[in-house]
Amino acid sequence: MKPKHFLSFLAIFLILFFLFYIGLFYYQLNTNPNTTHLSFTKKFYKLKDNRIKEIGDNNKIIILSGSNSHLSINSELIEKRFNLSVVNLAYWIDNDLNFYYYQLKDILKPGDIVIMPLEFPYYYRESMTKNFMNEMMIWGEEIYINKLSYYDLLTFIISVEPKRILDGVFTRIHNKKGYKTISYQEIDKISKKLFKDGNIEINKETIITKRGDIIIDSYYQDTKLTGYIKKQKVSDYFLQKFHKIEDLISKNGAKLILTYPVTIRSEKFDLNKKKFQNQIDDFEKNLRNNNIKISCNAGLSNIDRLFCFNSPNHLTKYGREIRTKNLLSCLDKIINNNDNNISFTEALKMTKVLEIEYKDSVKPTPIHYYKTRYKDLLNIKDALHKYYLDHGSYPKSKGFDGLYTNWGMQSKHWIKNLSPKYIHELPRDPRNTTNPGNQYLYKSNGKDYKLISHHPEDCNLVRKEKPDFIDKKRQNYRHCNAYGFWTRGAIKW
Repeated sequence: MKPKHFLSFLAIFLILFFLFYIGLFYYQLNTNPNTTHLSFTKKFYKLKDNRIKEIGDNNKIIILSGSNSHLSINSELIEKRFNLSVVNLAYWIDNDLNFYYYQLKDILKPGDIVIMPLEFPYYYRESMTKNFMNEMMIWGEEIYINKLSYYDLLTFIISVEPKRILDGVFTRIHNKKGYKTISYQEIDKISKKLFKDGNIEINKETIITKRGDIIIDSYYQDTKLTGYIKKQKVSDYFLQKFHKIEDLISKNGAKLILTYPVTIRSEKFDLNKKKFQNQIDDFEKNLRNNNIKISCNAGLSNIDRLFCFNSPNHLTKYGREIRTKNLLSCLDKIINNNDNNISFTEALKMTKVLEIEYKDSVKPTPIHYYKTRYKDLLNIKDALHKYYLDHGSYPKSKGFDGLYTNWGMQSKHWIKNLSPKYIHELPRDPRNTTNPGNQYLYKSNGKDYKLISHHPEDCNLVRKEKPDFIDKKRQNYRHCNAYGFWTRGAIKW
């Protein structure tokens, strides 16, 4: 074959192969090879989309960042202060800045205000994260992928590991139980019904507001607190994506306010100390050198760990009030074109005053109940062993049964025939809640069983101290969601 013909053949082959690869990419969308994923995420975004439609052509304040904003801002207070509708579009720290660009592109109007309390990892990120790309392929086709320019779409496809696409294809072909796609029409009906009366009560501890905030009425849970500024120099990737958002906002006649995220005041990051103030000063200098202005003193969002919920960026409902009131004091000045510069001393004094005001509202609850749970589960395990010796099998269940449960039978006698002969009484999770997600749960086919404490608030602490006790099926790199006992055959349940 002549070199000219060979090169032509090679070019055609590569083009056809790439088109085939793109076809595979689209074929496997809305599948999840990892088998577990909450459809709630997609619903959550549709709820926010309906909020935007509700606002219509009126001017609005848009909040964009990771979860520090939807868990730690009271949008209603902001709305009342400025008499502007607020939509909190924040969701997840792994969301790419390009995701925010496309969120804004369709909704910006002249006179809108965009507030971005970006978490620090955004400033140092060098590319899209694997988690983000995986999430978009699972539930983000309509929300993100279909909105991309050809260049951004090709960049996205090329950035995904081929193995992930092939795993998705395999999941689709074999009809494995991956993520169940929910149409936007279905979600639209759900969201309108849910917001008919205003807020959504997920359970006694969690409320979603129609503005997109999540209110957690829970208290300090052991979490690994950390430093926030790992280095001073922001990445080229951040600069490229942020300036793209900046230009979009400017061209649409809107206003951008970049500000600080929530940080938890502890020995790891205490802005009362000069060491950490210097970190912030150097960080701001680096932003200024790249023509980026960040507003509001970082001390206004450096909140005592008493008001921390479950991560270094999440606050309880009282911490949320402190953070929002401090933010408002700064936004007042910015929106009225006044100087918002205050010292660390002033900012921390304002924060302290509010912390004292809300301190007595924080209920004194135990940090964890590990000893109680371990004893309870061990007693049940021993009772199951005795039952097995007598019957040659374990008590069968309908699913994950519990005192309260969404995944099986709920009953006072949630493990059949175990009490009172083998155990005096089946214990109850020490939280004493009716929330079906926060219970002891049991599943068995007779041959094997799994017994877990589901969503215990001390799970990450236990993972450090007793990793073998953790249910690996219900954990990811950030959080674990269950621990307990099981037989070998039930490990993957």
